[in-house]
Order: sequence, then C-alpha cells, then structure tokens
Amino acid sequence: MSRVRATVDRLRALGRGRSLRQVLTLVTGATAAQALVFAARPVLTRLYTPEAFGLLGVFVAPAYLLATLATLRYDDAVAVPEADRDGAGVLVLALAGSVAAGVLLALLVPFRLAAAAALGAPEVAPFLLLIPIVVAALGVASATQSWLARAERFRAISWAVLAQAVVSVGVQLLFRDRAAWGLVAGAAAGAVVLATVGLAAAARSGAFAASRQADLPALARRFRRFPAFGLPASGMTQLAARLPPLVLVGAFGTSFVGLFTVALASVAVPIGLVTDAVGQVFYVRAAEARRAGRLGPLVERSFARLVAFAAFPVAAVAVLGPDLFAVVFGEPWREAGVIARELSPWLLLAAVAPPLTRAFDVTERQRDELRAGAWTAALVGSALAVGAWVGDATAALRLLAVGGALARLVQLGIIARVAGAPIRRMGLDLAWSVAAAALVILPVGAALSWGGLGVGLAAAVVAAPLYAGLVLPLATRGAAETPAG
Repeated sequence: MSRVRATVDRLRALGRGRSLRQVLTLVTGATAAQALVFAARPVLTRLYTPEAFGLLGVFVAPAYLLATLATLRYDDAVAVPEADRDGAGVLVLALAGSVAAGVLLALLVPFRLAAAAALGAPEVAPFLLLIPIVVAALGVASATQSWLARAERFRAISWAVLAQAVVSVGVQLLFRDRAAWGLVAGAAAGAVVLATVGLAAAARSGAFAASRQADLPALARRFRRFPAFGLPASGMTQLAARLPPLVLVGAFGTSFVGLFTVALASVAVPIGLVTDAVGQVFYVRAAEARRAGRLGPLVERSFARLVAFAAFPVAAVAVLGPDLFAVVFGEPWREAGVIARELSPWLLLAAVAPPLTRAFDVTERQRDELRAGAWTAALVGSALAVGAWVGDATAALRLLAVGGALARLVQLGIIARVAGAPIRRMGLDLAWSVAAAALVILPVGAALSWGGLGVGLAAAVVAAPLYAGLVLPLATRGAAETPAG
C-alpha cells in the first residue's frame, strides 16, 4: 500500500506542476495535429511514390536548414531580457532577418537549376521556386513561437501547429494528381499558415505595441553573440540534421531517400512534437532558473523526463518497425521500417537533446554552442561520407546511427557543463530508461516472432504500462518544485 500511495503522490505532484500544465496545453494541439498527419499518411503513401517523398525530403532539407539561419538566431534570445519591451524588440529583429532572408533567396531563384544539379536531384529544380517563401515563413514562425512561449501563450502555439497540419494535409490530398508537387505544396502551405497564425497571436498579445518602446540597435548589439556565434553553431547542427537526405540521394537515389524521409517522419516527428512542447516550456523556465541559480537541476530533471518519454516508443519501432510500416503504409514501405530500426539510437538522442540546447541561449554561451555544433557536423558528416564511399545502404545507415548518437552525446555533455548539471546523474537517467525499455520490449520481440504483428502489438500495449511504472520516478522527480514545475 505504501508503494501505491507513493506513486499516487508523485502523480498528484506532477499534475500540480505549472510546467506540466503548459506542456499538456502544447501537447494537446500537437497530438491533434499528429493524429491528423498519421491518419493521412497511410493514404498519402498509397497516393505518392517513394520517389515523390524523396523529392520532398530533398526540398525540405535545405528549406529547414536555411530557415534556422534566417532569424540570425535572435529568436533564441527572445526570452532572455527581463523587460517585455526588450523581448518584443528582439522578436522584431528576428522577424526582420526572416524577411530579409526570403528576399535574398528570391534573388537567387534564377540559379535553381544549378542548385538542383549540385544536390544530385535535378527533378527538384521547379520546387526550389518555393524556397524563399518557405524559409521566410518558417523563420517568422520560429520567432513568433519564441515570443508566445515567453508570454506563456501556449494555447496559441498549439492552435498554430494544428492549423499547419490541417492545411498541409489538405493540400497534399487535394493535389494528389500532381506527383511530388502535391507533397511540396502542402509543406509550403503549412509553413505559411504556421507563420500567419503565429504573427496574429503575437500581435494580439501586444508584442508589436511593446516593441515600439525598444531600442532595436542597442538590442542588436546586446545580443550580438547570437548571430556571431549562435548562427554558425545552429547552422552546423542543422546541417548535420538535414544533410543525410542530400548525401543519400546522390549515393542511393530518390526512392531510398523517400523511404528514409517517411521513416524519420513516422518516428521522430510524433516524438518530437512532445519533446518540442517540453522545449518551449523549458525555454521560459530555464530563463527563470538561470536568474535563480537553479539551471543545472532543471536541465537534469528535464533530461530525465524527456528520455523517459522517448525510450519506449523508439524501442518499440526498433522491434516492430518493418512489419508495422508494411501494414500501415503498404508493403512497398517495409524497408522504411528497417531504416527506422537501424537509426533507433540516433532517433532517441535526436529527440531528447534539442530542447535542452536552450541552455546555451539563457546562459548566452554561444561559443560553447558553436563548439557543440562543430562536433555534431564533424561526426555526422564523417559518418555520411564514409557510408556513401562504402556504397552499401545498410552500412551507411549504421554508420549514421553511430555518428549521430555520438554527436548528440557530445552535445548533451557540453550542455550539462554549461548549465552546471550533474553529467553522471544524466548518464544514469539515460541508462535506466534504455534498460527499462529493453527489458519490457524483449517479450514484444518474442511475441512478434511467435504470433505475428497482431500479437506483437498486443504485447507492446501490455508492455507500455510496465515501462511507465519503471520510469515513473524519473518523470515525477521534483515535479512540484519551481520554476521547473
């Protein structure tokens, strides 16, 4: 009875946490959005070929990479100033950078044929016409979401994410007869809607009225470390994340990249929606904790919760992936499940690490962020180069999984040092969640071998609460504390 009572007390403490309520607000919209995307994906994978998804992956990779740079990383500084007028002023700097990036890229549109040839996919050239719009929109969306997180308008962020999903899926279904154009147009339309809803919410929150009182040149100088060091750091980190499709398309073709794109989207995106929600709230709580001298414990607790959440679904995909992908998306997509299995170590750490990089922003340690970005780019780039040189797809995936996982571990180590978080404790948190996931997932693998996918899924449903019970102490540790929630 005492153990049951202790568990109930933990859950009550977690429920009282301010951060949890805010995360749940974000997750509600994210879950609805992802439910729509997942409901549509089995239809989309039957309407579009792996080659079409491959071209989408080649289009999205540079668009998201450039969008990360468009704000000059001023969006990462929005929550740092104590005064709202200064936070709003930094928002304006980020928006100005996004618009300027879109204009600059529009001037480069005439060179799209050469750019597509350099990417190894000449077929993507027509889609590059949309790059300036998508980059500017994603930059604006990132900046406004940072402001809305600062203002604790988490419901507005949730609505924006849901609107993006509705429009993106709607366009992709509507233009299903236009081959890859339908997928790309849907992604572009979703980005524009995300930016539009974010801008409207920021305006309603008083951001632009407050920014009139800000000294923009002084703020640009005050936070010059963000473009000076944060920009190249984010560029290298994003290059490592977005580089795989661009390298793999030259080595193994658009069909393989299509399988790769669906594999990552089916695993990383749903997990990332929750971890991104945690990251939005962590951003605000981290700024508060930094001022209160409690950033290290907050980083450690947040890491423990993130890894506790992510370990089981990644392990389940590693076991059930090929059969699950074949049933849900169609037999031609079975190989995407194999890809997800091979990349599972990287997928786990890639879901956990990004939200915690906000520690660099609130401490204004962009030099350390640059160091982490250099390590990330070097490890992932080396793994991709060797994999492409070997010429074997399976070997390339395994090298990418190892290189990507090592890069994220290095990044987490640097984050822990910057924040003053206990690295040894974080290592134990990771080991415990991975061991718990492995323990409960072994019977799932046996059930899959014995009775097929149906029995395997039933075993996974039984295993999930067992795993939750094992990691509950990690997820609820310090739940009632502030400012972490």
